Amino acid sequence: MVFITDISTDCYHAMSSGIGGAVFFSPLFIMALKLEPQIAIGSALVTELFGFSSGLLAYLKARLIDFKLAINILMFSVPAAIVGTLYADIFSDIVLKSIFATGLLFIGVQLFSSWRKEEREQQEISRKKAFEESYASELVDRSGRVFRYTV
Repeated sequence: MVFITDISTDCYHAMSSGIGGAVFFSPLFIMALKLEPQIAIGSALVTELFGFSSGLLAYLKARLIDFKLAINILMFSVPAAIVGTLYADIFSDIVLKSIFATGLLFIGVQLFSSWRKEEREQQEISRKKAFEESYASELVDRSGRVFRYTV
């Protein structure tokens, strides 16, 4: 993840994970306030709208929006949202809660695995750098290839 520090860093930190306020507020509205899933998710999305609007303005101001990628994502997400809205009344609350919980688990696993991958890559870079600075031995074969190693 890249965190921008020149303007409105809180917006960038919150938005860079790809998880919006609806993910955090929906379970709260469902479990704590005992709202129906359709109402809870709708309310959470309205709440998220204001948070993401401020982030969107900050990204626009900084010219950090990939419009081509945004259009490609919107081509699928807008129709999916419309279909989901139309068919939400057909399914029972438990089915909607199960779908939502599965989605949350999937997002959590994705975030954790990307964080772990990023951590591994950073450690690998630091190990390579440390090795290059402090390798113990060097051999050169007949063709001129250099082999550096430590015992």
